[in-house]
Amino acid sequence: MTSGAEPLPQQVERWRLLVDHLPALVAYWDRDLRNVVCNAAYLRWFGLTPAQVHGMHIRDLLGAALYCANKPHIDGALAGQHQRFDRVLVTAAGETRHTQAEYIPHLTDEGVAGFFVLVADITEQVEARQDLAAAQSLAGVGGYTIDPVTGTLRLSPEVLAMLGLDPADPSPTMDEYVAAVHPEDRDRVRALRVRAEHGEEYETDYRVLTPDGSVRHVHSRTSRVLGPDGAVVLLRGVMQDETEVQRLADDLATTNRLLTDLIGMLGHDLAQPVTATNGYLEILDQEWDDLDTDERRSLVRRASRTGTRSQGLLADVLALVSIGASSLTTRPEAVDLVAVLEEAREHARLTLTLTCETPARAWVDPVHAARIMDNLLVNAARYGRAPYVVGVREDAGEVVVRLRDHGEGVPAAFLPQMFDRFSRAQTGVAAQVAGTGFGLYLVRELARANGGTVRHRVPPDGTGAEFEVRLPVARTLPPTDAPVPEPRRPR
Repeated sequence: MTSGAEPLPQQVERWRLLVDHLPALVAYWDRDLRNVVCNAAYLRWFGLTPAQVHGMHIRDLLGAALYCANKPHIDGALAGQHQRFDRVLVTAAGETRHTQAEYIPHLTDEGVAGFFVLVADITEQVEARQDLAAAQSLAGVGGYTIDPVTGTLRLSPEVLAMLGLDPADPSPTMDEYVAAVHPEDRDRVRALRVRAEHGEEYETDYRVLTPDGSVRHVHSRTSRVLGPDGAVVLLRGVMQDETEVQRLADDLATTNRLLTDLIGMLGHDLAQPVTATNGYLEILDQEWDDLDTDERRSLVRRASRTGTRSQGLLADVLALVSIGASSLTTRPEAVDLVAVLEEAREHARLTLTLTCETPARAWVDPVHAARIMDNLLVNAARYGRAPYVVGVREDAGEVVVRLRDHGEGVPAAFLPQMFDRFSRAQTGVAAQVAGTGFGLYLVRELARANGGTVRHRVPPDGTGAEFEVRLPVARTLPPTDAPVPEPRRPR
């Protein structure tokens, strides 16, 4: 023994004190899987004494289920292979803890004599990662890395989930990721990929297509990780899902466009009839004594018609605002659609043939019914030509109103957006006729709100346009002795 060296028993005791004060679980199991020694943390975890553990088979300590789960790692350690794995364990006190275990083979000249066990309690780290993942998921944020040398891309589980991929699957290759980018943004992302492989930082927005076909808007930002020599060894990035932000921005832009269009419409389409009404009333006021009875009546009728037109436009605006705010309510009742059509004909000043095969009472909000028929007939008067034919009948629990004109019809290119808000054809008669562009949109939305539908048909002879509105038959029927309306004749 070297002079001044600590006696071996004291060294052993010092090592035991050191191991017993480690927070990790430390033990040694021989080749027969019998315990040789373990530290104090190991004993506390399982709630046993040194005498109880010494010589115990590892199966008896772990229990049958945990032993079966760990058996492949035990066999690996006895085969001389270092084992590392994670486990969720329950302590003797009933606490659930996350652990990382290592089985380290004890190699001798004769082979593997046993293995050391080192178990670290990583509960705090796991819970911190879980909290971070939850916060990232809530914020729509995830991380990624790019190896500028190999081009290897690694996406965090949060980014994989953001892109509609299974977090348990491996990250896509860079080529696979670029292929998932929206086609309109793909060239720009390819250029960014080249910059990344040269170790450049970047920040950008683009769109990706998820496997289910939906579009996600993402914001991506990278920063460089430099090696000791100053070279870029890694690009580390953060990606944020901005799909909801983009949706809100689109909704705000749509609302702003709606307000702008409404203001423009009020300033043009509503100003005209109001100005005309005021003009007629002003003539009546200033020239009343100089006008004969027929002239007075004519001016009153004109003022009444322009006032009615203003009232209809205001009703359309209120309906449009309610639809846009998702606050449209219906108060359905039994409504005679023939009577509504007669009134709408007066407003549109149309000469038409109206036929009715059956009682035409629909279960619909009467105000909405008036707006539907008014807009249909005004649309026909503006863009169609005589003769105008309207048929009303009952079919499979619905009242069907079919309007046919003999104008130039709807341009084929305009058919897909014909019922969209503020859409107007740019060719044919529509290009020369003033209009708001939301008449047919209101017809569709008001019909839907009342459980009905509207559609356009190209007549068999290819001339003009035909619109069909279907509304539910009234729940309450007129008295049985009520006369069936006679077919209407040309007006």
